[in-house]
Amino acid sequence: MEYVREELDRSTGMLETVSLGQWITVTEFGEMMGVGSRRVRSVLREMGFLQIEGTGYHSRHRITPGAVDAGLGLRHDRRGKFPFDVISPAGQRWIESRWSDAVTSLEERERASSSVSVAKEALAAFTRRRGVEKLDPATSILWLADHFPYLSQTEVALVVDVTQQLVSKARTKRMTQLAARGALLSIGGPRWGPHPRDRRGKD
Repeated sequence: MEYVREELDRSTGMLETVSLGQWITVTEFGEMMGVGSRRVRSVLREMGFLQIEGTGYHSRHRITPGAVDAGLGLRHDRRGKFPFDVISPAGQRWIESRWSDAVTSLEERERASSSVSVAKEALAAFTRRRGVEKLDPATSILWLADHFPYLSQTEVALVVDVTQQLVSKARTKRMTQLAARGALLSIGGPRWGPHPRDRRGKD
């Protein structure tokens, strides 16, 4: 989206519209770099352009105030709607000049844990078998909990390209659901099998 600014031409006393260039969202920038919406946020967080705000499912990646002050982007907070941020042309150039180093740093941290590499490959294989491009974060987190229970929350976050807070929220929700199911069965809740009345006359 092109952003503009109106400036006063002191020689004519008229307002003139000055283009500020094309400002794009974080996801759009990721598309330019050939990566998905979650991966681009991981890379931009690695280089310090984004930070995590909020907790659990309400956590979001937002452009840091320092980047905004430097003219690298803008934060849009809309009442009653999801906030979103845009990256300025200067910000796009700033990120591009640091992109390669940030990707290398992130990949080195991922490779530092062989468990993360194995889990990432296994999750990718499972996703392909499902015939989808990618799984939603919650499904990926729970799949990893079943198949790689020894991974830490930080490692799961690296595999799925999400925040550690989101991993914690998903795991806690799953444990609560399992506990509730166990309590229901322990007090004689719904079970599979015929109702006693259906067995009358068959004994």
